[in-house]
Amino acid sequence: GIVIGPHGANAFYPRSWGSENELTLKVMRVVLAIGLFTIVVDLPKSYMREHIKGLFVMVIPTIAIGWGIVSGILFGFFPRLGIFGSLAIAACLTPTDPIICAVIVGGNFAIKHVPEDLRQILSAESAANDGLTYPF
Repeated sequence: GIVIGPHGANAFYPRSWGSENELTLKVMRVVLAIGLFTIVVDLPKSYMREHIKGLFVMVIPTIAIGWGIVSGILFGFFPRLGIFGSLAIAACLTPTDPIICAVIVGGNFAIKHVPEDLRQILSAESAANDGLTYPF
């Protein structure tokens, strides 16, 4: 990164793509897409379709309860944010991270010590969690 970045060869200069907010949004979308794609590739073909009911039961209440708790804590610590500001920030903090989940359920240790069905449900929950958080 240093060699091809703006401090080296200047072949790759992300700040020319737009403002810092736009850049952060673009990078976040790429990282999230790669993480979700990796999870989807690892799951069996019909896994989501076969486990949709269990995923909804597991994901929807978890998101709703986590969203409420986190927004309450934020509002308690930072009342100047207001309730809507606290709810918006909590919607970003509530979903589990699919990339971190991929690290937990992948690798030699997880393959050796964590049952396959548990690894698959954790991966599917993490991917579904991110997609279902958008309404919040």
